[in-house]
Amino acid sequence: MELYRLDYTLLGMVSSNCMKVLPISQNDEAEKKTQKIIVGDQEGIVQMFQIRKGKINMLFKTLPLEKITEVCLGGTLGTVQDKIFLSMGTSVRGYTKKGRMFLSFDTGLLESIKCMYVTGNELLVSGKHLFSHFNDCKDISTYLCPEVINSIITLDVIKMQGVMPILACADLCIRILEGSTVKETFYLSSEPTSLHLMKNNGGSYGNELLVGLQSGHIVLLKIEKNASTSILWELVTQSKQGAITCIDCYEFNGEDHLLIGRQSGLVEVYSLESHSVPIEKYRYSCSESITSIQGGAIRTFGIPEIVVTTFTGWLFGLTFVDQHIDKEIVLDSSNIILNDEKQKILDISLFFL
Repeated sequence: MELYRLDYTLLGMVSSNCMKVLPISQNDEAEKKTQKIIVGDQEGIVQMFQIRKGKINMLFKTLPLEKITEVCLGGTLGTVQDKIFLSMGTSVRGYTKKGRMFLSFDTGLLESIKCMYVTGNELLVSGKHLFSHFNDCKDISTYLCPEVINSIITLDVIKMQGVMPILACADLCIRILEGSTVKETFYLSSEPTSLHLMKNNGGSYGNELLVGLQSGHIVLLKIEKNASTSILWELVTQSKQGAITCIDCYEFNGEDHLLIGRQSGLVEVYSLESHSVPIEKYRYSCSESITSIQGGAIRTFGIPEIVVTTFTGWLFGLTFVDQHIDKEIVLDSSNIILNDEKQKILDISLFFL
């Protein structure tokens, strides 16, 4: 089925998993406001947007800092996860949704942070080889991985009664840690590139993990408290569809859906169940690599949409129905694509020819 694209704005170049859609607050829901988008780019600029009456409003924007390598949402467990965390260099910064910085923490990592995951008071970070776990910014454990780390995560800390760090590694496996040691190594058919909790919370028991592979396949793993791991299903796709770069789960119309972004530029939407292989429902082909994908009500309250960023910095939405929207969305003065930005697009296009 067809998806309809609407370009929102052009940002700086965006790394993987550097865009998030904030969960809607009770006040915004009562006032029927749309959800906010936060993006961090490779120029070190953090921006938050919200669309109101067909116009993109910038809620806050920081000055350029170091290259932003990942953006996560967090907060006290059991509350709305609307605190913004971003990694740059060896540091992690935290912002409120109003743009106030409440955390600036140097992890002391011996290499730049490549991957980050936040849940409650737990902070997981890694470079290419070095992984560290912090609780309330206090060092808990460190692990030196013999292979390149592509992605990190932990299972649901409440349902699993503790932190279980999981590393997706370039030698075709995931490593499950206990403290500073490997408790389980589980090999896959291809290099794991992206990790995401099933239905964003690990499923009913918090122990289900979606894994995107370099081959383009998607695997659902079940991981027990003793780290015993099994495959619930594997979605096999054509190799030309490209490696998985980002994953999200999004519920709309009363059903759970799996959102996939690929290096080839494909965006795919699947129906999602724990014990059956997903079925593709929608697809959209972009001309460049997808770096982030999220679901939310962005343009119109209550109307589901997929939000996407690309490597060169495009932020756009994909709607499931033709809402007869004005394709020439009105941008405020801070978001108009200026001539030098148009030249940047041309330069990037020529680079990839």
